[in-house]
Amino acid sequence: MQVNGINTNYNSRPAFQARIPQELQNNILRQAVEFGTEGLNNAKKQIANVQRWGRPTTILETAFDLSSKTSKLGISNFSISKLYGAGLEKQKNNLYDTFMSLKEQDILKAEKQIAWEVENSKMDLINRACRDKKLMKKITGETNPTDEKLASAIDKLDEEQVVTLRFGLDEPTKFEQGPTLDFEF
Repeated sequence: MQVNGINTNYNSRPAFQARIPQELQNNILRQAVEFGTEGLNNAKKQIANVQRWGRPTTILETAFDLSSKTSKLGISNFSISKLYGAGLEKQKNNLYDTFMSLKEQDILKAEKQIAWEVENSKMDLINRACRDKKLMKKITGETNPTDEKLASAIDKLDEEQVVTLRFGLDEPTKFEQGPTLDFEF
């Protein structure tokens, strides 16, 4: 986590931010050096801009894309989802170009994508529960609850429980057991 030198109005302790991890900032600044002083100054301005965009809990992330053999930018936000992240749409040839082309709308759109994934997961679980009485009973304790009771029960589940029930991961017997491989070292 990086200490931000701006003091808050409420006390003399510095505000903390981890929106752009230090390693990513260093990577961007390293690439910016190739564009001279102007590129470096523009990168610093863009870092300051991006840190103000979106929710305070959104973190810019990098991931390596095996198909294109390049690093891609995306976001994560544990206050929205612990399981889902979102890639940013405008991916350029390198991290510096991608980062410099970011607009506030790109971050907001990616945050909406994460929220949509969470809601979609809940809706899929509702649909599965309506077709599977055993699953319905696990979720609500009843085999024929009202729609409101089912929706309320699913809203009370944490994200991991929703995914576990959605994909039937709570019942290992659903999956075929193959032979166990023993390795001798």
